[in-house]
Amino acid sequence: MAHSKIKLFLYQTLINMQNLLELFKSVERNPIHGSTVINHRIRIKLKLSCDEYVLIDLIHKLMITNKVLSKERIRNWTGFTMEEVKPLFKSLKEKGLYGKVRNKEDKLQYVVTKRYQLAHKIEIDDDFEYFWQKSSNKTWTGSKKAGKMLYVKLVSKYGSEYLNAQKDAYFEYLSHTKNDWRHVMNVTTFLSIEKDRFNEAWSQYTKDIKAGKKPDIPEIENTITSREDVNKKFE
Repeated sequence: MAHSKIKLFLYQTLINMQNLLELFKSVERNPIHGSTVINHRIRIKLKLSCDEYVLIDLIHKLMITNKVLSKERIRNWTGFTMEEVKPLFKSLKEKGLYGKVRNKEDKLQYVVTKRYQLAHKIEIDDDFEYFWQKSSNKTWTGSKKAGKMLYVKLVSKYGSEYLNAQKDAYFEYLSHTKNDWRHVMNVTTFLSIEKDRFNEAWSQYTKDIKAGKKPDIPEIENTITSREDVNKKFE
């Protein structure tokens, strides 16, 4: 009896291991590596479901990078099957949010319409204006235009809510350190993907200071990059 139970246990273990192996193989064959930050103001304004937003966002991203939409990209970036996206394409078409054109290589490319682009631009413009405005009696240094270009690139991955919250946290941190405007980071440094300063734990740094601890933070570079930066502060 005991021998039979051991055999049954080993058999069930083998079956479970085989199932896990098949699962890992399936994941390897179909790697899902995309991510979507949903701007619910845009979604509600355009009367989109979350699934519709994910698909139109993918079309927009591919259009910007001049890449062609394919079954593989839909699967790998969103996890949707073709059966799942068929009604989404139909709904988005009825709402006038995408179309098809021939690109330079004469390949069929999906593009978002001006209606979607306008709604997206208005919201991002408003979000950046909040990001740019004075906070905790501090103002960004550097070029507003250059900062906005970086901001727009980061929004699709991180979302405007996160970037604006990090800006507030950074300016709050500054209010507990040096008050000299020359120590405000250049906006292009803060938003640089390579430097990754927008991802730092600014709120934690502030908590450390309040607790009498020295934050473990890299030195912030001098941000006076031109005479224009200096003149702007003394207008």
